[in-house]
Order: sequence, then structure tokens, then C-alpha cells
Amino acid sequence: MQEHNPYMAPSSPLLPGELSGDPDEGRGVWRDGPCLVMSRYATLPSRCIKCNQPATNRLTRKVSTHHPGLFLLWLVAPLGLLVYLVLLFIERRSATIAIPLCQGHRDRRSRAVAISWCLSGLGLATLLIGMGYETLELPMWMGDEVAAPIILSVSGITMLVFGVISALSSARIVSAPQIDKKYVWLKKVGPGYLASFPEVPHARDDEDE
Repeated sequence: MQEHNPYMAPSSPLLPGELSGDPDEGRGVWRDGPCLVMSRYATLPSRCIKCNQPATNRLTRKVSTHHPGLFLLWLVAPLGLLVYLVLLFIERRSATIAIPLCQGHRDRRSRAVAISWCLSGLGLATLLIGMGYETLELPMWMGDEVAAPIILSVSGITMLVFGVISALSSARIVSAPQIDKKYVWLKKVGPGYLASFPEVPHARDDEDE
């Protein structure tokens, strides 16, 4: 029979699939209003960044940001788009972080991405049918032969664009409005998870300057 050691730290069993905690998790992590601020070298605690429940997964993702004024270059096409891509390569700042998620939120994200890409595929197929409507010799179930290809093509483009935007949005778990040489600011963090961290020390901002 094993004797009880009164000096041994108490331990609690992990839930099925739960990530084991690291003593250094959460160091260098704060909250700054609606944003989570973390050191580039910090490890986020093993709790779901969305619901604050025990995490079972970590998704390694690269987050990036750039000055929002660069989007104005899109108004000057096509030269503006070329300048935007060049400045994006120069000005963009990025960081790689491991995002903790519970199984429920990971599955929800996977389903949303899969549905969005299926919608994109359906939109592409509809667009191709519209473009080759006369060649395919389909029955005139949508009216005259002029209106049917237009309706199919417009519907296909709409579904394709919406599906791609939805897929990219669903895949992005968090967004980074600001990144500097030492710290990363994250948005789209659950309120419970965010509230578990202390306020960002004002002295840190003074030191960076």
C-alpha cells in the first residue's frame, strides 16, 4: 500500500483529451480593453480561447497585419493593386501563435469551413453551366435562352465569392489588429478567456517607446 505524502502538491485528473498544463503558460499575457496582448514568446493557457473551457487542441496559425490605409490603394486599379501588393510585402508584420481550442469549437470551425468551400464549389459549377448553357443544350426551364445563362452566371459568381469570403473568415480564429517586435494584439477572443488575464501594465508601453 502506497503511503500518502503530505508534502506532495495536489493533482487533479485531466479530462479526456485535455491538454496538460505548463507552469509557464499564461506568462506574458494580458488584456487591453477588447484585445488580448501577448509576448511573441508566450504560451497561451490550455483553455479554449473562445469559451474558456479545457482545451484539447492547439492550432498553430500565422497572424499578420499592416497599416489599414493600404486598403485605399484598391480604389486605384490596376496600378493601385500592384502598389498594394508591393507595400504589403514590405510593411506586413506577422507572428506565429499556437491557439488553444476545445473539441467543440474546433469541430464547429471545421464544419463552417467545409460548408463554405462546398458553397464555393457549387457556385463555380453554376457559373460554368451558365457560361456553357447553349453548348450543353439544357431545357429552357428558366425562360428564354438569353435570360437563363445570365441568371446562372450571376448566381454562380455570387455563391463563389460569398463562399470564398466565408471560408476565409471561418478559418481565421483570431485577428491581429497590431503586431510589433515584442508583442501581438489579438481580437475575437472569448470574454471569459480575456477576463482571466490581468490588465496590461502601462509601464510596458512606456518601455517600448
